Amino acid sequence: SDHLLWSEQLFRMFGLPPRPNGDMSYDSFLAAIHPGDRRRLEGAVNEALEGADYVLEYRIVLPDGAVRQLRDRGEVYRDAQGRVERFLGTTVDITDHVAQAQALRQANHALRTLSAGNEVLVHAVDEQRLLEDMCRAVVGVGGYSGAWVGYRNDERLTCVAATGDAGGGSAPQALAWTGADADHPAALAIKSGQPCLLAPGEAGEDAEAVLALPLRDSDRVFGALTIYGRD
Repeated sequence: SDHLLWSEQLFRMFGLPPRPNGDMSYDSFLAAIHPGDRRRLEGAVNEALEGADYVLEYRIVLPDGAVRQLRDRGEVYRDAQGRVERFLGTTVDITDHVAQAQALRQANHALRTLSAGNEVLVHAVDEQRLLEDMCRAVVGVGGYSGAWVGYRNDERLTCVAATGDAGGGSAPQALAWTGADADHPAALAIKSGQPCLLAPGEAGEDAEAVLALPLRDSDRVFGALTIYGRD
């Protein structure tokens, strides 16, 4: 059967009004699953019907567009002939827990990176070595996927040091921060003089987060440190 029996609480969890009979179609349920998690959920359900344990975390999209994170646990019951008779499960909203865990990871990343940066400054012997070591510290100690430093030169931002994976590829050699690349976080950080954050997924479904930090010399912004990471 493609019909589900939901509790009132589960309807509310999905942002839907409860139905007196608790009836919910499987297709309607799938439609509420975040597109990035839908195939994985279908695979987990099929594996559970074949006998595997069903424990899954996934995202849903509410009717108002809000995204929530849920955790399911389920068990398949079979009749005497081994045919699937029913599938019973529980669902818990773990959105707040996931957000708190992510905030803790980010804080730990920041602390490790700050500590490593202080170590780099203490042992720096020249400017180029300082920039390269700082990028390596961001990736190797902070746990981010990539980092690069760009210096402002007229209307371009030129990469002078880089380490790791910059958003799925190598760091750009240069950005036209007043032209074609004006919306890049590094360009925005230079123009505003403030940190600029592009959250995960804003530049595409699987895109990483991008954080650009302006580099200052007294009152002048002369460059930017750009950091990439899933968190």
